[in-house]
Amino acid sequence: MLGIVFLDLIPSALQQGNFLSTAAGVFSGVILLRLLDAVLGVVFPAGSLLEENFLRMGYLIAIGIALHDLPEGFAIAAGYAVPGQLGLTIALAIGLHNLPEGMAVAVPLNLAGVSKWSILGITLLVSLFTPLGTLIGLFLISFSRDFIALLLAMAGGAMLYLVLSELLPEGRRHSPLLTTGGLLVGLAVTYILHLVLP
Repeated sequence: MLGIVFLDLIPSALQQGNFLSTAAGVFSGVILLRLLDAVLGVVFPAGSLLEENFLRMGYLIAIGIALHDLPEGFAIAAGYAVPGQLGLTIALAIGLHNLPEGMAVAVPLNLAGVSKWSILGITLLVSLFTPLGTLIGLFLISFSRDFIALLLAMAGGAMLYLVLSELLPEGRRHSPLLTTGGLLVGLAVTYILHLVLP
């Protein structure tokens, strides 16, 4: 996701718009995700029995992922609105990123004794937020193509926030070495995709 932000989303936003619209989009994306995190922090405050209550944890993760997946849909829509294969590259990266998200929802719910069919239903419901974001993004773009640069940059800001405030810190908490290795592999794969799918 970090590679997509700096190799594709921000350069494409600059190409479709200008520095001001790109900066405004990145800032908006960061602020949007920060506000969503703050809301979740109020709804599920720190210091509660969150770690002991797997059911609550599973629902918290599901809500957080659903809210985070909406701007990812914006990124896919904006990527498909510009020439080249940016939309496909973004969709592939987000799809790979969503695999561990599904597991993060399923594991605590399973430990809480929720039935497998209910877990499947919850994860499917959460997964609908990415195509919903894509549809909203496509609607905005069809209304005015001026939204392309803003949505590209906004998606870049949202992804940047996710990586720097959640994914990297959480990964480093479990294994700094594997996190660094995963980051480098991800950047390399994104760079290769950037070359192969211009």
